[in-house]
Amino acid sequence: MTVPEEANTSTGDAAECAICLGALERACRAPCQHSYCRSCILRWLGSRAPEWSGACPLCLRVLSVYQLVDVVSDAPLAVPQERSLFGLVFVQTPGLGCASYHFDAENDCYVSYASAPETWKLDDGSMPPAKKPFTDASWDPQTRTFRGVIDWAPGPKFDGQSRWEYEIVFAEDFFGIIGGSVTCDGTDRTEFEPPWGERGTGLTYLRWTAPPSTIFGSVYVQGIEYQGILEGIASYHFDSEEDCYISYADAPGSWLLDDGNPPPVKKPFEQCRYHAESRTFSATVRWEPTFNRAALWEYEFTFSEDFSRITGGTFKPFGVDGSAMRAMVFGDPASQIRRLMEMHYVRKPGALMAAQDLLALLSSIDD
Repeated sequence: MTVPEEANTSTGDAAECAICLGALERACRAPCQHSYCRSCILRWLGSRAPEWSGACPLCLRVLSVYQLVDVVSDAPLAVPQERSLFGLVFVQTPGLGCASYHFDAENDCYVSYASAPETWKLDDGSMPPAKKPFTDASWDPQTRTFRGVIDWAPGPKFDGQSRWEYEIVFAEDFFGIIGGSVTCDGTDRTEFEPPWGERGTGLTYLRWTAPPSTIFGSVYVQGIEYQGILEGIASYHFDSEEDCYISYADAPGSWLLDDGNPPPVKKPFEQCRYHAESRTFSATVRWEPTFNRAALWEYEFTFSEDFSRITGGTFKPFGVDGSAMRAMVFGDPASQIRRLMEMHYVRKPGALMAAQDLLALLSSIDD
């Protein structure tokens, strides 16, 4: 996404902001013609990450950050980085080739099974094809809706089904699929769900981004697959080599230091060391007051080759007197074997990191 230079010049006017009830500062106007302080409306929309959309506080009309314009220049605050479906790929948690959706061109859209598990079989026992084209495909750029059919006839069926009819609705910035459904043989319907909320029973797809070459610029969240609601609950943030920390921004109220106060929103790692060749990070965290009677934590993480998860390492707490307390280990979330007292962490997907960067960029202009 980009932020037009013209949008940096707004100074606001004498009107009142309906959110803060103060004079407008760097005023932004919504399509419904209601105006707000830029920082106020961005905070309002920021609480609905990562698509940065919600309801206008006054009229409840659906509003996104991309629809806001600067009152002085009439320029949009932001423009989506991706404005077309074609050339993009959308993946489930397993990643590329596991029923990923590829939109290479208007006449070349398909589902990829190139890396499908061995257990994914057609009804005759064969593997699904590496590339299964959509037929009857259509694209409506106004509603960002793709329609197409996966037809297994006249060959072997898949799970007893021969025809899958798709309607897929994409986010305004193409970070992910936010709606639609797939209907199998006219009766069995499964909905698509936005992949950044609580998980339901629907399908969740994010835009694929190339894996990083380092941990820096990444966030790791507890769990065996990414769930946005767990970010800020002892999530690990590696913003840069000089800025690595644990986030307790959304920690449960029961998480208290031994003096009764909550842990800080941002607790820095100290003595950080990263070895690129082995993809190993080590650091310490000091607590004063103590946290669960521990004054020092020692960490060591090992990351997967694609940096999608923490695959190993240790967490060692020590008391005020230096005595060792009960340690824990980091396990590989992709492993089918899990041990007692094992912690699992996965990387926040690249598409969602880009969404996070957007609000930070917008908020930093002229600050």
